[in-house]
Amino acid sequence: MKLKLLFILLSLSFSVNAQYEEWGNGKIYLKDGTVKEGLVRFYYAGKGTFGEGGNEKMRYKTERNKPSQKISAKDVDSIRFDVINSKKARGKITKKKRSALFVSIAKNEKKTKFGFAELVEKGKVNVLKRSLTDSHEPKMKAIIETLFMREGEPAVGFSLIELKSFKNRAIEYFEDCPSLVVKLEKKQFGRSDLLKIAEYYNSNCL
Repeated sequence: MKLKLLFILLSLSFSVNAQYEEWGNGKIYLKDGTVKEGLVRFYYAGKGTFGEGGNEKMRYKTERNKPSQKISAKDVDSIRFDVINSKKARGKITKKKRSALFVSIAKNEKKTKFGFAELVEKGKVNVLKRSLTDSHEPKMKAIIETLFMREGEPAVGFSLIELKSFKNRAIEYFEDCPSLVVKLEKKQFGRSDLLKIAEYYNSNCL
C-alpha cells in the first residue's frame, strides 16, 4: 500500500526547479566496492528516449562547504539518497524530505552508457522513474518518466505520451505472460496502470 501511494505521488508532474537538483544526504555504493557518504546532487535529464545521450553524472562532496566531484553512472551500483521534494502553492514553497534508492542502469544493450533512475518496485520486472525537463514546457516544467526493466536488459520507457500505441508495446514487452496480455488487450490495464501491471506480472507470471 505504501509503495502504491508513493508511486502515485511520484507520478504527479510539478513546476518547481528542484527535486533532485538540491543537495541531500546520501550514501554512494560504487561498483568497485567503495562506499562514499556525504552530500549528493543529481541533475534532471533532458526529455527524450532513455537510451539517448551519454553516461549521466551526479555530484558528490563530503561536506556542504567542500568542493564537489562528478561521479559517472557507469561507476555506480546504487545510491541511498534523501530527496527534497519542493512544491509551490499560493506563492509559498514547501519542502518535504524522503529516502529514495537510486540505481545505475544500462541505457543500451551493449552496456556502454549508463543513467540514474529511482527504484520504485523490485521484482522480475522492476519499475523505475526519473525526472525530466521539457524545454517546450513553460518554466522548464519537470515531468516523470516511468520505465520497466528486466534483469540483464536495458530499461524501457512506457509513460511518456509521445510513445504511441501503448497497448501494442506493452503486449509485446509482456508476451511471455498470456494472462497479462489478455488484460492488456481488453484494456483492463492502461498507461496509467504501470505499477499495477508490474505487480501483476511479478505475482502471476513465471
